[in-house]
Amino acid sequence: PWKKMEVGDSFFVPKKDGKTARDTGNMAYMSGYAWIRRNNIKHLTIRQRLATENGVEGSRIWLVKKDGVA
Repeated sequence: PWKKMEVGDSFFVPKKDGKTARDTGNMAYMSGYAWIRRNNIKHLTIRQRLATENGVEGSRIWLVKKDGVA
């Protein structure tokens, strides 16, 4: 979803069978980090928080502006 996202957008990644919520979230995080690096985007980064939404464990992932970058 990275190409379609704007700063402040987020999405929820539910825990997959046999994986922890952190493992599943880390895979999504690394996907976003790779997209940022591949496209040489200096002013954005990814934030991740473990979350339970509607009784489902997982991670919420945000696209955010880097601190101190104009």
